[in-house]
Amino acid sequence: SHTFEPVDVPDPATVDRFLPLKDARAILRPGVVSRLGSFTGPDHYVEFRHQVAEAMDRVLPKLEEVESEYARQVGRVLGGPLVGYRTEDADAVLLTLGTTSTTARGVVDDLRASGRKVGMAKLRVFRPFPVEAVRQLARSVSRLGVLDRSFTFGALGPAASEVCSSLYGVPSPPSLSSF
Repeated sequence: SHTFEPVDVPDPATVDRFLPLKDARAILRPGVVSRLGSFTGPDHYVEFRHQVAEAMDRVLPKLEEVESEYARQVGRVLGGPLVGYRTEDADAVLLTLGTTSTTARGVVDDLRASGRKVGMAKLRVFRPFPVEAVRQLARSVSRLGVLDRSFTFGALGPAASEVCSSLYGVPSPPSLSSF
């Protein structure tokens, strides 16, 4: 769990130099009428949702740019939306999210020590879902497991559902298991 994961916090001054100045336009002030959020009437709803979709299309390229700058300034490489661990020659890969990734890395190491060709990939970004990164990973393995932290009765979990959609059209996709 996140309550006992090791944490290595960067120097606050380094982080302050990296982060942009805070834009305080959205601060709530007593007595000042304002509106925040995404509510819109039916006349503009479709246009608004289209703008949201266009903004989502810009996220992954922007993430790459910001992570590159973060690595330059802070000295840490974050690895993009999907970070592989010992996947180079793996036959089977477990896709994880969050703190389960730390445990999964240890399991991968143990299985590798016993001769099994397994790997792990940590999903760092859920929206927009990194379809191309998942498809690239899927092309190199025969089995792909997804360890969802959210259980959905009668259906795949949220991450497994997204992975399944991502695999549509991939020639000879890996077998998919949801846990």
